Amino acid sequence: MGDLMESGQWLIDFIAEHEIAQGIEDAEDDIGSALETVIKHVGEIGLYQRMLFVIMMPFGLVWSFSYFGQMFITATPQEHWCRVPELDGLSVDLRRSLSIPKLSDTEYDHCFMFDANWTQVLETMLPPDAETPTIPCTNGWEFLFDDIPYSTIVNEREWVCDKSSLVPWSQTISFFGSVVGGILCGTLADKYGRLPVLILANASIAMYFGGGCLLLPWLSLWISDWKFLSVAMSVPAVLVLATPFVVPESARWLISKGKTDEAVKVLRKFEKINKSKIPDDVLENFIMVANKTKEKSQSVLMIFKTPSLRGMVTALVIAFMGVALMFDNVIRLSENLGLDFFLTFTVTSATEIPSIIILVLLLDRIGRRFFVTAPMMIAGVLCLAAAFVPRGAASVALAVSARFFNNMSYGTVIQWTPELLPTPVRASGASFVHISAFAAVMISPFIIYSDRVWEGLSLIIVGVIGIVASCVALLVPETKGRRMPQTLDNWETLASTTCFSKKRDAADKTRYR
Repeated sequence: MGDLMESGQWLIDFIAEHEIAQGIEDAEDDIGSALETVIKHVGEIGLYQRMLFVIMMPFGLVWSFSYFGQMFITATPQEHWCRVPELDGLSVDLRRSLSIPKLSDTEYDHCFMFDANWTQVLETMLPPDAETPTIPCTNGWEFLFDDIPYSTIVNEREWVCDKSSLVPWSQTISFFGSVVGGILCGTLADKYGRLPVLILANASIAMYFGGGCLLLPWLSLWISDWKFLSVAMSVPAVLVLATPFVVPESARWLISKGKTDEAVKVLRKFEKINKSKIPDDVLENFIMVANKTKEKSQSVLMIFKTPSLRGMVTALVIAFMGVALMFDNVIRLSENLGLDFFLTFTVTSATEIPSIIILVLLLDRIGRRFFVTAPMMIAGVLCLAAAFVPRGAASVALAVSARFFNNMSYGTVIQWTPELLPTPVRASGASFVHISAFAAVMISPFIIYSDRVWEGLSLIIVGVIGIVASCVALLVPETKGRRMPQTLDNWETLASTTCFSKKRDAADKTRYR
């Protein structure tokens, strides 16, 4: 997922530099001021910007399908038991009652069967004595498709009992690609621009991601086959090939690389579609300043060489890890909370849209630090509470509430990350943060698997992680009302009022405008 999220960096850069986001103040650096003056004339929220917002929809669907689709491909039918070929001619209930030991009045063993004389059992039509020895399944399993009403890779490949660990491993392996993709995309974005990385990685934005999550369970039920479902989730990615024809490169990135003429072409396209006019003197001033602004390439190592950046990124990574782990685990628990998997997933995912709407309305008024810390703390407490209630309506209600609050933290930390990093390392630095967080998410399937040890253990682990991460987020600088730092000096100004600054020069405490 790291590569998917990294391309979201392009959109954040794009929105920020075109002032769709609220509460952005004028930058003190010349190029920032010149570009913002141009944008005010070309149209801050014009037709072109609205068109681009709509165009991002297929990327949001692909993102949600790629991230959560594996859950529907590897879903495990809860009712399964050893197959006994000698009893194939009998009804399902009779086969199971004659061959499988009971664990309780209503539950049968999933992994063991009686070691009985089946000819004798067929003659008497009575189950073996309770003291009859049991053996592991020797002829595969039977599956009852009541909760998962279609064939998945789990029942087809029989990833149950001694092979059940293959399910979390298969989900974890998918994150290895995200780590590699995140490293590659961050480097490419800083060197070649945000647009090629967008094409490569297929990101989108949270509103469309939530819509894709709502669609996914019902798409799975409609297709009802894991192979065809895999194809259906992958095909929309082809639409990304049309991106170069409709999505412009980041003008700010073009300027930083000395490609002023190409940046002007992007602005002219906005001007044409928005039916606006950039005054000649404004454009000439922009070109003059831009020609003096080419930045030197910086590697992500600059973060570790700068003490204030190093401290901030460490705290940000820990906070992002907690947010990402809770986000991933709460939704993956949909299969284990005691109610219908597809309905639980849908209700939990439906919290995405209202939580993002709240962010849109309040994020620039209240601030990033609050919307990471407070909702994560609440979500952590809700997860701990859910661990000690019976699985069913109560646990689902608590999990849904936790997801609602976690969504706000997740949406905030994604925006917060690039706002904290200087332009020369924004993409590679954000990529590093995402990679670190999603490397942690690789253990997520095994946290869910821990419920096999004790039901509720996964929720306790997630709750504690969320509470710790919310506390660490308090150490990260607030960026509300501040311009994204364009240089290392800009970052030092931002950090001068935080615990990461060694010197608190009063002159440096003023916000750059």
